Amino acid sequence: MKNPLLAPFKTPHQSTPFGEIKPEHFIPSIKKNIQESLKAINKITNQKAQPSFDNTINALQNIGELLERNSTILFNLNSAETTEEIQQITQQASPILTKFQNDVRLNQVLFDRVKKVFENRESEILTSEQLTLLKKEFKSFARNGALLSEDEKIILREIDTEKAKLSLSFGENVLADTNDYLIHITEENQLKGLPDQVKEMGAEIAKSKNKTGWIFTLDYPSYVPFMTYLDDRELRRKMSFAFGQRGFKENDHNNSKIILKIIKLRKKRAELLGYESHANFVLEERMAGSEKNVNNFLEDLYQKALPAAKKEWEELVSYAKKNLNLDQIEKWDTAYVSEKLKQAQLDLDEQLLKPYFSLEKVKLGLFEIVGKLYGLSFKKNNDIQVYHNEVEVYEVFNSDGHFHALLYTDFFPREGKRNGAWMTSFRSQKKGQRPHVSIVCNFSKPTASLPSLLTFQEVTTLFHEFGHALHGILSETT
Repeated sequence: MKNPLLAPFKTPHQSTPFGEIKPEHFIPSIKKNIQESLKAINKITNQKAQPSFDNTINALQNIGELLERNSTILFNLNSAETTEEIQQITQQASPILTKFQNDVRLNQVLFDRVKKVFENRESEILTSEQLTLLKKEFKSFARNGALLSEDEKIILREIDTEKAKLSLSFGENVLADTNDYLIHITEENQLKGLPDQVKEMGAEIAKSKNKTGWIFTLDYPSYVPFMTYLDDRELRRKMSFAFGQRGFKENDHNNSKIILKIIKLRKKRAELLGYESHANFVLEERMAGSEKNVNNFLEDLYQKALPAAKKEWEELVSYAKKNLNLDQIEKWDTAYVSEKLKQAQLDLDEQLLKPYFSLEKVKLGLFEIVGKLYGLSFKKNNDIQVYHNEVEVYEVFNSDGHFHALLYTDFFPREGKRNGAWMTSFRSQKKGQRPHVSIVCNFSKPTASLPSLLTFQEVTTLFHEFGHALHGILSETT
């Protein structure tokens, strides 16, 4: 079968043909893409013309388009629809991609050209956007080792390769422990306190695994209501321990040594580049600016928040003793007691709000709000290929009716998907190219009798992630 990753996609909007891509396609295509990218870089470094913004900085922006696309597809699949085979391929790809990134950023001839353009920037008439790009390129080279000696560059390469592989292993181990654990309940009296829709979800999970009774997992839609509403304290304790021990059990998925190695490598890398700590290296490019600023902010916040936190904790402890016969609140009690106290004080049960927040209605409401604010409209397209049958794709049009972006939505948990919520993209926006953006969440699945119903927190999560998606959808960089 021909490898579809070796050429531009001939699909609607050049969307990813997931049904045609096989795991074995990734490594050959990535290696081929890297060869082509390095040839293009050699053309930049071998040219006789003096370095300029156009023949150096701008030329760099057009290199590695297929490599970026293919590696993005691979790593997105590894987060949202992974398998053992995809994980193995990602582990193979990681050092290959890291080496390529180092080959570019540590290329002395290329950096000399970038540096010369940067130093002579006032001699060219550059727009503010071009000037920003130039500064970012120069700083990216410097922050990734271009100013190091040759011996130091070798050390940096070793650090980056090992760190990339360890980071992947860390995530794989957490996912493995998440998938391995479940609580199987066969006696209905142990479900006291759980809302009916949560029990129904547990019954459907059990049915999907050919079990009777109810099964609850460490996926957020199962874990959170279990810890919030279940009366059985011992079961809450077991679930809490399992959740907290993901990646740190005495098994093959233990991350203890991995996280220590990552910390040491981050510190070593930061010091090699002239920074006191990894935090200072990262924060140099963030709003906070420095580790000192962050620590000062946290200390100030701590001093202001502590009195209120103590008061609320004392209130929680008092309520638990008086009404729930709990002399000491443990970690597995906090969500449960907090919910009971909220219901007692405010007569508010979030479960009663969920019927007003069905996922479909929230999504349509969100689309309507975005339409009013930005003139965007969304049209579902069932002909565009997806990586899982739960994923939906929407064509996004601007106020003039012109195509503006693709939006993928992936809302429900499954074994090949990590926990949490995030926005990502399968294709970024640039001149002449519209973006393909994706929102990935872990909301409660529909059951036989109920649609997917969101908590208020999940509604805010969806709006939050959609805000990130709008950054991609509305992007107009040139």
